[in-house]
Amino acid sequence: MKKILILLLAISSSCFAVEIKLSETDEAKADRREKAFEDWIPMAENQVQFDQLVDEENKFPIFSIREYPKIRSIFIDRPKGANFWTFASMTENELLEKEKKHTNEGYVLIALTSHKNQSDEIRYWATWVNQSREREVMRELRRLGITQAEIETD
Repeated sequence: MKKILILLLAISSSCFAVEIKLSETDEAKADRREKAFEDWIPMAENQVQFDQLVDEENKFPIFSIREYPKIRSIFIDRPKGANFWTFASMTENELLEKEKKHTNEGYVLIALTSHKNQSDEIRYWATWVNQSREREVMRELRRLGITQAEIETD
């Protein structure tokens, strides 16, 4: 009986559907977004830029695009009380694990982009913000013509 129950649990836990909705951009606001973007930088310099803008200038990333070997991102002023998580180069499984973890901790996914790595595999970049600051951050995303990302699971 235990073997059947374990098998049923294994089958039921692996049979769920996931819909990943990336952030999209409104071409009507492309000029506004272009002014907000940081310059293209080599991937190797990304962490230095991130640390400088987050730690020294109190900003955080809300959008990023990659064209290997370069990256560019949009950072905005960090609203008072805003906490966030940003991760890059995640596989789909890593993304789903982070989504589950951070959603359970009271964060909401605000931005999600994808890119192909050197091996031509899809990787994800995402930012989550605490729910109490979602509305404030979303106003800035809408101003720049960026939609909120979503991950729906059944």
